[in-house]
Amino acid sequence: MSHVADSSPVRSLATTIWWLMLARGILALIFGVVAVVAPVSTLAALLIIFGVFSVVDGIVAVVGGIATRGTSWGWVVFNGLLGIVIGVIALRYPETTLLAMVLVIAAWALVTGFFAIFGAIEGRREGGRAWGWTLVSGVLSVLLGLLFTLDPVAGAGTLVLMTGIYAVLLGATWIGVALTVRSEARSAGR
Repeated sequence: MSHVADSSPVRSLATTIWWLMLARGILALIFGVVAVVAPVSTLAALLIIFGVFSVVDGIVAVVGGIATRGTSWGWVVFNGLLGIVIGVIALRYPETTLLAMVLVIAAWALVTGFFAIFGAIEGRREGGRAWGWTLVSGVLSVLLGLLFTLDPVAGAGTLVLMTGIYAVLLGATWIGVALTVRSEARSAGR
């Protein structure tokens, strides 16, 4: 009997939130598919879709965090509010948002690439065996950073494509989690 009592709050929580996770997954999946299918030609539309997705996803996260008030619910609400702010900025200033994202990624790729190259050189001096792979990763990072810096439009297309792939995988994962939570909630009720 205590098993039923222990599973009741869990079942109630799962019944409440599984559809929120499903909605987030479907939104991410739709965004990801659009980004993968047409990364460059629909860049402006994708920025709008990203902004709307970020706002809607943020609202869903805030509602879910407030509705559940479980462990770390404050972080879920904060994450949702941050998503809303980012979405509004993306909708209000799409070109600036895109350029800023591309340049931040370019700077990150250049810095990490140069550190990897220097690390590979030092690793070779010390007789390390993985220095070659480290060198390759550093060179690829520097090339990516240079591409994004010298041609931000191409960088944006690459960024949108990578974001699309990520969103498809994330959306599929969230849908899987939502359906699993729903299934677990139903089986806990038996």
